[in-house]
Amino acid sequence: MIYPLEILPNNNRKLISCDIDDYFLIRYTPTSIITDLIDEETGDVKQTSICSPKEHISDLSTSLLGVFKLDHNKIVLTKESSEKLGAYCDPDCNAEVPVFGIDFYIDETKGFWTIQIQKIINEPVTYFFGEKPEVIYTATCCILHTPTFWNYWHFSIKWYLNEHSCYLDECQDNKMKEKIKKRLSGVARAMIAKFAKVIEPDFQELPIDCYSK
Repeated sequence: MIYPLEILPNNNRKLISCDIDDYFLIRYTPTSIITDLIDEETGDVKQTSICSPKEHISDLSTSLLGVFKLDHNKIVLTKESSEKLGAYCDPDCNAEVPVFGIDFYIDETKGFWTIQIQKIINEPVTYFFGEKPEVIYTATCCILHTPTFWNYWHFSIKWYLNEHSCYLDECQDNKMKEKIKKRLSGVARAMIAKFAKVIEPDFQELPIDCYSK
């Protein structure tokens, strides 16, 4: 299989800074079995399908639908290449083309969920932290373009901790960071799950001048 060059960074690309609120993000799920992804009682995507509680909540990997299609979501990096190709990079770097069977493979069993960016961007969630349950803290959902060596269309869902004035994954106090993850992960995943869908949306591609120099 030849790697889809349209999803790689290249020297004609730039960071996406135009308004993307009407566009959709997609994230893989380990299975495409609907009963494993959807809560029968609520009809919402299960929180466990959004991501693991602690591992990904501070920087949740997604991709922008458009040039990046549903089939691209089935690409899986090999263990040997994941650290290198999954690292963040400049949008205009000259990325090496991944090689099938060495750097990546295709997993046809993977499922997905999608979400319209405007549903969650800048949305606040509240959580308790520390020994005073009456003290309420707020985290704001942020969507950041974070290209990787394998995927120019990679976006991160992050959480800005208003009272601590930092993104959760960038806070310097590791002990505090881990405690906040435990408090925040439930409400953060619940907010995403409320708006996520496991059906292909009616999406469009970004105008070329939004991502080309």
